Amino acid sequence: MTAIEPPDADQRIAMLERQLRRARVALREAEGLLETRARELERSNRELMAREQALLERLDTDNRMLLEAERIGNFATIRETRDAPAIASAPLSDLLGMPVAAGFRLAAVASQVHALDQGRFRDFVHAATGDGPPAAMLDFAHRLRREAGPPRWLRWRLQRRITGDGQFLDITGTVQDISEPRAAGRRVQTLQLLDTRRTRRMLRLARDVESAERARIAFLALMSHDVRTPMTGLLGMLSLLGATSLTADQRRQVGLAQRGAEQLRLLLDEIIRLAEDDSGQLALEQAPLALRSTLESIVDFWRSARPDAAARVTLAIDPGAPEWVSLDPTRFRQVVDNLVSDALERSGERVAVALGHRPGWLRLGVDGGPAGAAANSNARNLAIAVCQRIVDALGGRLARTTTAAAERIEIGLPVRIVEPPEHDPATEASRILVVDDVETNRLVVCGMLRLHGIETVEAADGVEAVARATEGSLSAIIMDIAMPEMDGLEATRRIRALPGAIGKVPIIGLTAHAGARERDAAIAAGMNVCLSRPIDRQTLTLVVDRHLGRTRASATPAINQNAFRDIFDRFDPAARATLFHHFEADLADQVGRLAQAVAAVDATAAGRAVHSLTGIAGTFGLEALRRLLPATDSGGTVNEATLAEITAAAQAAVAAARQLLSAPPTDGDP
Repeated sequence: MTAIEPPDADQRIAMLERQLRRARVALREAEGLLETRARELERSNRELMAREQALLERLDTDNRMLLEAERIGNFATIRETRDAPAIASAPLSDLLGMPVAAGFRLAAVASQVHALDQGRFRDFVHAATGDGPPAAMLDFAHRLRREAGPPRWLRWRLQRRITGDGQFLDITGTVQDISEPRAAGRRVQTLQLLDTRRTRRMLRLARDVESAERARIAFLALMSHDVRTPMTGLLGMLSLLGATSLTADQRRQVGLAQRGAEQLRLLLDEIIRLAEDDSGQLALEQAPLALRSTLESIVDFWRSARPDAAARVTLAIDPGAPEWVSLDPTRFRQVVDNLVSDALERSGERVAVALGHRPGWLRLGVDGGPAGAAANSNARNLAIAVCQRIVDALGGRLARTTTAAAERIEIGLPVRIVEPPEHDPATEASRILVVDDVETNRLVVCGMLRLHGIETVEAADGVEAVARATEGSLSAIIMDIAMPEMDGLEATRRIRALPGAIGKVPIIGLTAHAGARERDAAIAAGMNVCLSRPIDRQTLTLVVDRHLGRTRASATPAINQNAFRDIFDRFDPAARATLFHHFEADLADQVGRLAQAVAAVDATAAGRAVHSLTGIAGTFGLEALRRLLPATDSGGTVNEATLAEITAAAQAAVAAARQLLSAPPTDGDP
C-alpha cells in the first residue's frame, strides 16, 4: 500500500486561492441579493406611506362630508359606552341648546326636555342605557323647552349592544331636528281636513257626470245601430242596382240617389262622431285620391242634379296638376260639393271650378254669384263654416274674395304626390264568408263582393260562422258584431283559436255602432279591421283587396302636416328655426345610435334608441317612421333591412318638414 503524500506548499496555496474565489463570488451574490431586498423594502415602504397618506386624506374627506351632511340634515351623531362618557359630533350642542362638555351623558338631556315629555324621555334613556335583553332600533321623538315660540322637536335613533350576560355595552346613533317636517305635516293635515267637504262634493259631481256619460253612450249606441242599419240596406241596394243593366235616365237617377244617400251617410257619421267626441277634432285619413276623376264626377253630378245648371258649371284643371295625391278623399269631396252647391244657389250666370297646383300645394277656386244672392244665408254660413273647419283640419287655408258682381272662394291644401293604387286582377281563388243576422245586409255585402268577382258563402250568426270556418277553404271573413246566439266578437275569438291557416284568416268587422270603443273591442278580439256601416262598394272592395294581398296599401305620409303645424305655428320664425334645428339633430342622433346598436348587436341600446325615436315620431307626427317602430319597441328586433327603412323614413320626414316650413302659403295663397 502506497502512502499518500501531503500536498506541498504550492498545492495548498492553489487550493486556498480557489476557495477564496468561491467565497468572493458568494459574497458578491449575497451583496446583490441584499441590495435587491433593500430596494424592494424601500419600494414597499414608499407604497405603505402612500397608502397611509391616501387613507388619511380619505378619512379627512369622509369627516368633512359627514360634517356637511350633519349641517344640511340638521342632525348629529352620538356614541355612549357603559364605562365612558358620550362622544358626540359638534352640532349636538346647537341641537340641544346646551353645552356638551366632557363627561356628558344621554341622561343629562332631560333638563332640556319639555315638561310634557319628561316621563317618556326617562323611559327612553332607561331602555337605551340599562341592562336587559337586546332591542331593535330605538326611535323616539320629543319636544325641547323654549322660552318663546313653538317647541322644537328632536328625533333620536339609537342602536344598543349588550354583553353575553345581558349587561349594557354601548349605544350608537343619531339625533335630528324634525321641527320643520312636523310643521309641514300639520299644515298638510289641516289642508286635507279643509278639503274633505269639497272632495266629497266633487265625488258626487263625478258620479253624476259618469251617470250622464253612460246614458249618452247608450243613446249613441242605440241611435247609431238603429239609423245605420236601414242606411246599410239603402246604400247597398242602390250600389247593386247601379251595377245592373239600366237605361241612361235610370242610371242618372240611381246615381243621384246614391250621391244623396252618401251625403246623408256622411252627415250621419259626423253627427254621431261629434256627439261621441267632445274634443271637436275631425277624424282624417290619408289615401290615394284621383284628382281629375273626382272633380269631374262632382261636376257631372251637379250638372245632372240641376239640369238648369248643366251649361253653367265649368271645370278647368291645370295641365301640370298631378293625377294622384295623398289626401282624405271623403273630406275633399265634401268641401268641393259644399262650395259648388253654394255657388249654384247664388249664381245666376255661371259657376267656374278651377284647379291649380304648385309644389306641395293644391289651389282650388270656385267662382259664383254675389254673396247676397243666396236664398238662405244661415244655411250658407253653416256650409262655409263646415268647409273652413275641414280645410283647417287638413292643414290648408280658405279665403273669400267678394265683389259687387261675384264671390270667389279659394282653398289651398298641402298634398303629396303618390302613385295610383295597383290592383291584382286574379280573383278566382277568393272565397269569403259573410256573417250577419240581417238577411238584407248579407244580400248587400254578398252582391258587392260578387260584382268584384269574389265567391261568397253566408252564415246567420256566430255559431254558424264558427262551424263554417272549420270547413276551411276561406280567403277572408266579413263579420257582423251584434248578433244573437253568439256575437261577432266571441265568434272571432273562437276562430282565432282554431289550428292551422283558418285561425289566421283575415276577419273584417262590420258594425252599425260607430264608436271608437266598439272598434277597439273588435281589434282586441282578433279582427284585422272594423268598418262602420253603412259602407259603400268601393270602400268594402278596397279593404277586402288589401287584406287579400290584391291591392297595394296606400303610401303612409312621411309627416302628419296637421300635427306638425300645430306645434311649429305656436312660435315666431326665430323660435321655429331653433326648434327645427333641435328636431333634426335629435332625430339624426337617435338614428345614428340605433345604427351603432344594430352593428354591435346591442339589444338594450337598440331598445333605448327605438323608444326615443317613437317619442319624437309621436310628438311631431312622423307617420311613416312611427309605423315602422311599434313592433321593435314591443320586443321585436331591428335588423339591417329594418334599419334601412327607418333611416329612409327619418330622412323623408326631415325633408317633408323642411319643405313644409320653407314653403308656407304666400299672401296670394289661401
